[in-house]
Amino acid sequence: LGKRPLFIVCFHLPVELKRDPRNGIWTATWNDSLIARSADSVANEKETKWIGTVGVGRDRVLTEADKISIRRVLEPMSCHPIFAPQELVDRAYLGFCKQQLWPAFHNVDLLDQTNACWLNSDVYVSNPELTWDQSSVAGHWQAYEQLNRLFASEVAACTSRLDPSKGGPVLWVHDYHLILLPKMVVQAETQGGLLPRQTKIVFFFHIPFSTSQIFRSLENGNELLSGMIHSDAVGFHSFEHARNFLNACKRNLGLKHQTRAGGLLGVEFEGRTVSVVVRHVSIEVAKIDRKLTECDARAEAMEIRRRHPGRQIIVGLDTCQRLSGVALKLLGLERLLDEVDKWRGKLVLVQRGLRPRSRLDDEERT
Repeated sequence: LGKRPLFIVCFHLPVELKRDPRNGIWTATWNDSLIARSADSVANEKETKWIGTVGVGRDRVLTEADKISIRRVLEPMSCHPIFAPQELVDRAYLGFCKQQLWPAFHNVDLLDQTNACWLNSDVYVSNPELTWDQSSVAGHWQAYEQLNRLFASEVAACTSRLDPSKGGPVLWVHDYHLILLPKMVVQAETQGGLLPRQTKIVFFFHIPFSTSQIFRSLENGNELLSGMIHSDAVGFHSFEHARNFLNACKRNLGLKHQTRAGGLLGVEFEGRTVSVVVRHVSIEVAKIDRKLTECDARAEAMEIRRRHPGRQIIVGLDTCQRLSGVALKLLGLERLLDEVDKWRGKLVLVQRGLRPRSRLDDEERT
């Protein structure tokens, strides 16, 4: 990276905002996100700035005074907030991302999304858009494009003030909410290919990438691939996801891939090679160790043991959505107790569910 400044671009800024109801003062702290600033963050070594939306709850409408205060409190944290209209977030994030991309990238095909009890029956009454015909949710795709354009303009505003002697910036774009962003940034910077590229773009995909057969069911799949392939490097958590991406590029766009020196994978696109890398996300051991020493954690553990004396205890914490596999976990436990007599009455599962309110009907059903 050299002296190049780094911009971490994500849909949600990894911060928690609070407003004191007594005096109206806003405060901000880093949350537990993997991309938040921490003791071993890359931001400790390089000039780094975060760009993303801020969440303050659906019930609160931010005034211009609120936005000014939020910008002021986030500036020392090197965070640039984006204030996206709630209607745009509803259709782009809750609509296109969570209702279409999320299940598709987890290999749930289009017919299964609209049948096989994927949705509650009454969802069809309140949401007649959710059918197999993707043209009926064209507004979601248009909102997704608009959201990515909003991010592109905010990125341009931030990078335009940089010192050119340090070289072009490095954008580290995160996840499927911003798939179109790399292409939009490149097209704006090069003015359609008339000027050379200055910005280096790394796009990291934090969820699975579906098989090419499932991916081809997405009406706008080629546009999504084109957005990602304008990056300089594309990263995935596992080789399986990277392989699915390479196959989609070959079968949908006719792009060849090859193994480069050192075993690196690359896709040939417009006279350059886009690196495809696999980087695993591990458990944050130091962070967990710190949490375990907190009084609340120790007290909760003691309470769980008190409720289930003399038993082996398994504690689970999962997002309350169908794809989290909680139902399969329960079936697995049932089979264990059914087949292995010695664990009956001696084993207990304490299961907690998180409801992020990103797939409301799915969370309610789960």
